[in-house]
Amino acid sequence: MRKKMVNVFIDAIVLTMLLACGSETREHTEEDPCLVTNALYSHTVVYCGGERTPDNIASVHVCCDYTGEVTRNGCLPGDQPLELEDCEEVNICYVSEWE
Repeated sequence: MRKKMVNVFIDAIVLTMLLACGSETREHTEEDPCLVTNALYSHTVVYCGGERTPDNIASVHVCCDYTGEVTRNGCLPGDQPLELEDCEEVNICYVSEWE
């Protein structure tokens, strides 16, 4: 029960940051990867059921940098992918002001 409450709390914080900050973000693509080891990494969205639409969002969480170079409090292990059927994890990074 406590772990679920912590996950809900983290989800709420991430969503609040995204809505309140208004910073531009980008999704992970093969051409321009957004890895959890990237200093501009923001969060990970898990989509289940096909398309990347708000109705298909199963989870929003922050992954830890498994290299240890970036410290993130309350993060989930970034080197252990979720094992869900018909789901896709998409990392979201902030866009650098210099790009």
